[in-house]
Order: sequence, then C-alpha cells, then structure tokens
Amino acid sequence: MPAHFSNSIHILRNTPNVISSLLYNLDESFITADEGENTWSPITIVAHLVSAERSNFYQRIILTLNNNNQPNLPPFDMDAQARIMEGKTLAQLLTEFEEARNNNISLISSLVLTDNDFLNTAIHPTLGTVTIGNIFSAWVAHDLSHIAQIARILAKQYKNEVGAFAEFLNILK
Repeated sequence: MPAHFSNSIHILRNTPNVISSLLYNLDESFITADEGENTWSPITIVAHLVSAERSNFYQRIILTLNNNNQPNLPPFDMDAQARIMEGKTLAQLLTEFEEARNNNISLISSLVLTDNDFLNTAIHPTLGTVTIGNIFSAWVAHDLSHIAQIARILAKQYKNEVGAFAEFLNILK
C-alpha cells in the first residue's frame, strides 16, 4: 500500500465537509456564480462530484482490481451533473455527495490491498494505460482541484471590493 494511503483516505473522507463548510448557507448568487462561458458554478461542481462518486474513481479501481486482463475503463460522463442537479438544492446535492463518498470510503477501506494491487493496470479511454495507484491518486487530486476551483470562484465574488489588494491576491488573477 502506498505510504500516503492514509493521508489520501483522510483527504477523501473530509472533502464533503470542506466543500459543505465553504458553500452551505451562501446566497444563491454565490453558489451559481461561474468564471464565464463554459465554466462551472459551485453547485455544478458538487453535482459533478456526486457523479464521480457514483461512476468514476472507486468503480474504476474495483473494475481494475477484479480483472487481470487490463480492462477498458468506461468513459466518464462529463454531462451527468446537469441531470443530477435537476430540481435539487445545494443542500440535497451536498448530502448525496457525502453519502456516496462515505459509502465508497467504507468500501475501499474494507479491501485488503497490497502494494502489487496498486500496480494493476487498465486502459483509460483517453490516457491509455493507467494503474490503480494512478486512479487512486487522481481521485485525491481531483477533489483538491475542485476545492481550489470553488475557492477561486468564491474569491472572485470579492474582486471589485478588494481594491488595490488585488495585486497581492493571486487567486483573483
């Protein structure tokens, strides 16, 4: 098992709480703000994370673990979040994300994975050969990327009010 496995599980376990803490009870204008055309708002990002929990990282790890013949990983549906968020509040989506993540963390924590398991390979539809270790690490980095994205979107809501301090705030650039 990779040396950073416990840190990774810690980050994965805490991501729903981090995102919920940032977004819960914010005005609609903040949770629906985006960074321009073809970008996502915080509520869309949460719906995307729900989608990823239902059909991406954990499921790809299990498919690769259970198949010794380099399985072809299914493509990730990058439009699923629109269907998932339809008619739902941010609070509902945050609950769905937390429940799905807790389930996946419980399942992966119950596995007895060896160092060799993390070397098992699969064929990603765009990237080619990837290992379980790659998929697992990408899961963590994906969370952190979207936490940073949400923080950036929220920070930009203050862009006009920070005045000259904008020079020192890289998140606004």
